[in-house]
Amino acid sequence: MNITVRKKIIGSFVIVLIMLVVVASAGIFQLYSVNNTYQSFLKEEVGQKLEVKNLQEQMIRKSAAVRSFLLTGEADYLTEYNEAVKSFDNSMKKLKTTITDKELLTTLTALEEMSKNDSKFAQDQIQMKKDNDELGYLILAKSTAQTLGMQFNAKVNELLSIQEKHLERVV
Repeated sequence: MNITVRKKIIGSFVIVLIMLVVVASAGIFQLYSVNNTYQSFLKEEVGQKLEVKNLQEQMIRKSAAVRSFLLTGEADYLTEYNEAVKSFDNSMKKLKTTITDKELLTTLTALEEMSKNDSKFAQDQIQMKKDNDELGYLILAKSTAQTLGMQFNAKVNELLSIQEKHLERVV
């Protein structure tokens, strides 16, 4: 078998071309893999942060609806309150299914407990308003409302801070 210079050049060119295709394919695959991992990570982290912010927003909506009902006595505000409670519960369920970190779950459980206390407090106020016990719900509101709101916001900020620490560790 006689190997000519021409066959050697063509053979070398084919080998270099095959190596180029293999290296390029490996690079594209790695880039695609990193991109997918990064996008799914960000989607999860951003989604969790948005749900936490939604918890905070729904808590504010609940509080505003109760105050509006106490001021006006209009049933529309009770409907708004109930919608905010449902939205809050949905966000809480989503977060419980997506969060796996123990520290985050502990803080989330504390938020849920605060929300239950706030709901009991709100129901007491609503019932007092329906019973025309104006002095009772005013005293209850003055003694408890601000404390519950401040505690809830502090716990939400703590949860967001923990999430940011986790994000910094991973990135």
